Amino acid sequence: MNNQSNFFEKETYEPKSNFTVAEFCSGIGGFRLGLEKIGGEIVIASEIDKYAIETYKHWFNEDSEGDLFEYKTSDIPDHDILTAGFPCQPFSVAGVVSNRHWDKNKPASKKQKSGFDYKDIKEGGEQGQVFNGLLRIIKKKRPKVLLLENVRGLLSHDK
Repeated sequence: MNNQSNFFEKETYEPKSNFTVAEFCSGIGGFRLGLEKIGGEIVIASEIDKYAIETYKHWFNEDSEGDLFEYKTSDIPDHDILTAGFPCQPFSVAGVVSNRHWDKNKPASKKQKSGFDYKDIKEGGEQGQVFNGLLRIIKKKRPKVLLLENVRGLLSHDK
């Protein structure tokens, strides 16, 4: 019989201090689940997908409904960490592929470029502005840490 203790059975981690978190594109609360366990306190959660909002409310008994574009930065509480789990961005590999197929009747020469400036609402392009919306908040609030979903193309877009 092996008497060695399992790694997960060791003493519980106790954070040295608490910190505050602002969740944008919060989805169903994935960042929250991890950050609360190590001392994070969610000061604002913002999501526009109705099913994600329902799930978030069910899991956390809190409302996450809110469009990051409609917040005044003065209405957003100060926070130590900003998290965001973007929808597929037009600069991402998935977004570029999707962009080519959103409007199958539109000739390729007429389609919007992929990227941060992609704004064709009819083809789902407002989501390309999410990064710029977050940047507006980041510049004003200056959180200590950013946890952004790993979207391939985020760092390499437009060189």
